[in-house]
Amino acid sequence: MSKSAFTPMLVLAALAGLAGCGDDTTPAATDAGITVDLGGDVDAGGPLSCTTGATVPTSGFGTREGSKFKPLTLDTCGGDPYAFYNADYCGAKYTILSIAAGWCNPCRYETSQLHALQVEYEPRGIRLLQVMFQDETYHAASGAYCQAWVDEYGLTNVELNDPAQLTQIYFPAGSLPATVIVDNQGTIVFREYGTTDGLASLRAKLDQLLATP
Repeated sequence: MSKSAFTPMLVLAALAGLAGCGDDTTPAATDAGITVDLGGDVDAGGPLSCTTGATVPTSGFGTREGSKFKPLTLDTCGGDPYAFYNADYCGAKYTILSIAAGWCNPCRYETSQLHALQVEYEPRGIRLLQVMFQDETYHAASGAYCQAWVDEYGLTNVELNDPAQLTQIYFPAGSLPATVIVDNQGTIVFREYGTTDGLASLRAKLDQLLATP
């Protein structure tokens, strides 16, 4: 099956106000709206210090491959804050960030395949996060909607809620589902939109990354 993606006019109109969302040559503009908490880990309650060789970037932020992923904290479905750069990040080789919305049928198709991906790749050092962007009516997803999504698809990964649409800058071409892979140096090493049978393109990239010394 070829890659499919969904881009409603409503979302395109919202994205039009974000400079560089489709062309992120200016990191300051593309990352506008993200609250930065450099060096802070809300889960640990203090500065994050990895003992695994992982590092937290402090500059070079952007949305292109090769840019650094800016620190970001979102709530879980249950309302607990979860920092991207936390102990889970320290222990992972790579982090997958999948961004979805309830109105997006390709997002649902991708989500139905995420648990199998997690089971296969988590033992190999892959952390999987998914962000709920909007519900079925194009409104901010509530915590209850977020949890219902988790229950519907039997997800066991960390599920996050983004009612303020902070992850909107990571939509390649303004489309969903959007997927970003970040390495343990905080560098974006892959991003795409759309989905494939068995998440073939994502699996191929993970296999390539994990095969590299």
